[in-house]
Amino acid sequence: MIPYFDFTSFSIGPVTLQVWGFFVSLGFIAAIFLTRHILKRKKLKHELVWDFALAALVGAIVGARLFHVIFYEWPYFKDNLLQIFYLWQPGYSFFGGFAGAALAFFLVYKIKKIDFWPYVDAVMFSLPLGLFIGRLGCAFIHDHPGVKTNFFLGVKYADHARWDLGLMQSLVNLVLFIVFVILARRARRPGFYAGIFFVYYALTRFALDFLRIWDGPMAETRYFSLTPAQYFSILLLAAGIIILVKVRKKFHASV
Repeated sequence: MIPYFDFTSFSIGPVTLQVWGFFVSLGFIAAIFLTRHILKRKKLKHELVWDFALAALVGAIVGARLFHVIFYEWPYFKDNLLQIFYLWQPGYSFFGGFAGAALAFFLVYKIKKIDFWPYVDAVMFSLPLGLFIGRLGCAFIHDHPGVKTNFFLGVKYADHARWDLGLMQSLVNLVLFIVFVILARRARRPGFYAGIFFVYYALTRFALDFLRIWDGPMAETRYFSLTPAQYFSILLLAAGIIILVKVRKKFHASV
């Protein structure tokens, strides 16, 4: 079992940094530089990574906040509308951030008139690394406690060892990144990494959300026994399958 520890902030000289924000930022930066490296190696316009990054940052913040407000805590926020704009407070969702960043990416793509899939694949290849690092922030502050477990990766909370969903999501993304590194030894058709990421993330997130707390003050918001993330995982899975089918068809059409 993993011992519980309190690690929410740390100081560098006179500056105090929040652990969650630090690791999310670190993951974002790591994904940016890996994406730039991939684009440069493929002789694509690697300088566009900064346009993508700025647009994605704004889109991710807005999308993540709105998704959380609407699908997770609307009963609270409808009576406290001003607090929607308190961006320094907790309350962000990956799927909202992903959708917002994807929309921002698409806008940059339309403006710059670039080949879509090679750039998408570069981002999708890098995203598991960013999520692995970013989710460590969730693990360190223990903001996603799950149901009780005796599994060796359980965290010893005050009442019982529990799944820590931040830790588990960090680990599953690390596994995917390692798989991507292995798969990159061979050339892959455009869209391949996007399709694999969509399918893998959808399946793992759908499964892991069943381990979230079901009752009490820390219970996850659910609609008909599924979390909002699980419903969007189904959509992501469908999108991933469609992408992979199209990639396969293009491959057979070219041989």
